[in-house]
Amino acid sequence: MTFETKYLIELSDILGLEFECNKCHTKILFSVDATKTLWQCPACGEDWLNPQTTEHNAIINLLKLVKNSAEALQGRRFAVRLHVSAPPTA
Repeated sequence: MTFETKYLIELSDILGLEFECNKCHTKILFSVDATKTLWQCPACGEDWLNPQTTEHNAIINLLKLVKNSAEALQGRRFAVRLHVSAPPTA
């Protein structure tokens, strides 16, 4: 017999995206309602994104997509979930 553990997240469970600075490791959470992101780390000033670039627009669009999809799927006869990798074991 084989057992498999899956890790699934409902779209409605996603609260936002976390940004972590690679330089100082400060973490910032952007809500799915966010319409802006940061271009620099608020703690150390490390550059993150340039405004109106492909990367910046992709992040804003991802936040909108998650929020809009979760709202559109409410009350449907099926669910959409993200399949994510398992947390690392200690």
